[in-house]
Amino acid sequence: MTQLDLEHRYYDYLYSKGYSSNEALRRVLQWYLTYFQGFQRVLDIGCGNGEFLQILQAAGHEAVGVDIDPAMVEQCQAQGLTAHTADVRTWLPTQAGHYDAIFSSNVIEHLDAPTVEDIVAGAYQALRPGGLLLLGTPNPESAIVHLHEYWRDPTHVRLYSRQLLEFFLHNAGFIEVQSNVNHETRWEGIDTMLEALSRATTPPEATEHVPPPRQHHRVADLHPWPAPPGPQSSLRQRLSFRLLHLVFKKFLEPYLDIARLDLEHYRQHIVQLTEQVDWLQRQMTVVQNRTNHQDEQIQQLGAQIQQLGTSTRFLYPAREAFVYGYKPKTVV
Repeated sequence: MTQLDLEHRYYDYLYSKGYSSNEALRRVLQWYLTYFQGFQRVLDIGCGNGEFLQILQAAGHEAVGVDIDPAMVEQCQAQGLTAHTADVRTWLPTQAGHYDAIFSSNVIEHLDAPTVEDIVAGAYQALRPGGLLLLGTPNPESAIVHLHEYWRDPTHVRLYSRQLLEFFLHNAGFIEVQSNVNHETRWEGIDTMLEALSRATTPPEATEHVPPPRQHHRVADLHPWPAPPGPQSSLRQRLSFRLLHLVFKKFLEPYLDIARLDLEHYRQHIVQLTEQVDWLQRQMTVVQNRTNHQDEQIQQLGAQIQQLGTSTRFLYPAREAFVYGYKPKTVV
């Protein structure tokens, strides 16, 4: 009882100081719910305050909890949840064929390997044929678990690799044994580091940010008029020239000026569009060069990661791993 009392008082302290959050715990537990679809009666080993029992009930499952801490069981029962106080190592063999699925999260790291092996064997007995066993535990592949989270709890005994847990299930008779990580517990610290690296390797911005200003061109002068007839010209020629000059000035020249100005406006617009196309082409070249530079940086980063080998796996995987398997539908 001394160890249980220490653990109970310690977690009360964590919650009271805000070092742990019920909301975060519920998100992690909610992530497992999909694995229990189709399994009606589910047992939660180490049910604690009943967070996963509540999630199971809300999803329509018949939820039962068991915990060695009487205070935890009392809290579950006070919420109307079904929970039992027992040492699961001796209690499970008395529950032969009682459950469709069994769940346990963050329990086995408090126990030594022979005890965990006994619990897996007991869970096999307590399951009906075709039943599911799922065990979640801190992920030993994560550096943040090794350096901080595992050592927060004074009652932790050891970490369990997924391979070892797979072996325990396989050795107990479970089939289709698989393991994975809970993505709700992923540590994102590496992303900030990579973003900083990306900013550091980005080439300087191009100095040409705006397109060239619109070009304005002077309207060209009109073609000169033909020279008037000379003194040697006939009267008819001189009168015809004067008459045509008068008709052009009064009736034709105003409209020709408008057409001429419109044509000059279109010419200016074409010149402006040509300048803008040239500018866009230069910008596309700048962007292409920057893209090529970034591709080179990504390739270099990938090569560096490959050189590190598998060591990067210990930086930022999810902080919780799990293993699951099924009791054969036909037990030999």
